[in-house]
Amino acid sequence: MKGWPEIRGAFTGLSDAGFRGELVDASLEGNWWTGIDLSPMAGEWSVVPRYDPACADDFYAGIDVLLFPSQWPETFGLTVREALARGIRVIQTGAGGAAEHGAPDAVRMLPPGAGSKALRAAVQAELARDARDVHALVIIEHGQLVVNDLYRNV
Repeated sequence: MKGWPEIRGAFTGLSDAGFRGELVDASLEGNWWTGIDLSPMAGEWSVVPRYDPACADDFYAGIDVLLFPSQWPETFGLTVREALARGIRVIQTGAGGAAEHGAPDAVRMLPPGAGSKALRAAVQAELARDARDVHALVIIEHGQLVVNDLYRNV
């Protein structure tokens, strides 16, 4: 799966566990993540079904940061553009069409193959931001991994 080893490595051993993660299963059958062990990863994790495109606004309304750690060139990157259009910060790899935008975060793109340590550093930087700015962190990859509801005291 694209990006999964980096995601697992980035969140396994992460010292900040003040968030809840939701792994969104984007498969039609809802079985991509069956039997996956999320317990080594920091935070509280669960698998949820994919969102209906008609509810995309509701989905994106709960996101402050989108992670898109694709390890190969995507054709277009609609998920990234949907997030950027809504003012959501994006951490992503600079691969393919998903990286072809003029967003300010483009200068912070991770190179494909940078590994889990680079992704972890980017995630830690976002988690360390002011609590008013970061409430939900979302990672989109093969099955759409979503990290929501950061627990922060302002």
